[in-house]
Parts: sequence; structure tokens; C-alpha cells
Amino acid sequence: GKKVDVVGVCRLPDLYVQMRRIGGRILLLEDIQDPGNLGTIFRCAEAFGFLDVICVMSSETAISRIFSRVTIRASMGSIFRIRLYIIPSAAEAIDFLDRRNITFFASTPHSEFTLEDLTSRLSSMGEGEIYAIGVGNEASGLSRKFLEFSQKFPNFPVRISMLGSVESLNVAVACGIILHRCHPEPR
Repeated sequence: GKKVDVVGVCRLPDLYVQMRRIGGRILLLEDIQDPGNLGTIFRCAEAFGFLDVICVMSSETAISRIFSRVTIRASMGSIFRIRLYIIPSAAEAIDFLDRRNITFFASTPHSEFTLEDLTSRLSSMGEGEIYAIGVGNEASGLSRKFLEFSQKFPNFPVRISMLGSVESLNVAVACGIILHRCHPEPR
């Protein structure tokens, strides 16, 4: 068909507010660069029930990256159905998680713990216990601060077991696999 240009005008939500409603399952994203990955991750978050998404990125780039045309298109509308929050630094995000006793699981290929360990830990958590899954930048993964925080009990880092000589996956693909494993019951 014929290409139609559309312009939309909307008020951006206040993404820097104190996170009062946050709870359940949280997805924490640290400095995801590619808007296509970001939108795909938002879609995966909605699909697997992670309706609170914390984006740890500098405030200078956050709005333009999160609400870029590519991110919105890749999210297939999920960006409007999840609750997004921006925290400008890893230190502030860790403080937020720590003060609220939110259990944190960091995704990294350098962990002894696998997704099987993660699902076992999740099944033993109490009803209503809040946890966060952390996924990092495409090139460098989660920062050292988050990886160190993930070593503090009851937190732990987790990896996706893979075959062959593959060292890593695209961040959106990896995130989708991890979130799917955290989903309590498949449809």
C-alpha cells in the first residue's frame, strides 16, 4: 500500500518520579544503546509480565532513546502498556533496590549459576516478594557495580547455558529467554 506519514503529539510521562507503585517483577536495563533492541525488550517485558522497567541511563539521552521512532515501532505498542522509570546511575539504582530489599539477579555470561538455578530460586521466594532481573549494555553487559551487587546474598548473577562456541547472544534475545524462564506459567 501507500505510505502515510503520521504525526502524533502527546505529553511525556514523568519518568523520574519516586517509584511508589513498583512491585512484583522488575526488569532493569543498563544503558541499552540500540533503539531496536530497547523496543524489543519492552515487548518481551510486557509479554512475560515484567510491567515495571527501570532504565539506567543518563538523563541526556534517556528520553530521545526511549521514545525514538525505532524504539516505539519495535515495541509494537508495549512501550505504552508498561511502567517505565529512569534512574541516571548504577549507584542510584543499586541504592533504590537495596533500600527496598528487592532481590537482584544480574545476567552475565561469567556466572556459575544458570537459568535453572534462577527458576529454582524464584519458586522458593515468598508470595509478593519483589525481584529484579538486570540486563546490560550490548557491548559490555552490566557494569561492575551491578555485578558486585549481585554477589550480595540473596542476589546472584545468572547465565544462559549455550552449546557450541557461541559466547554471547543479542541483548534482546538474551533478555527474552531470561524473562520467559521467569514467567510463572506458560499460556
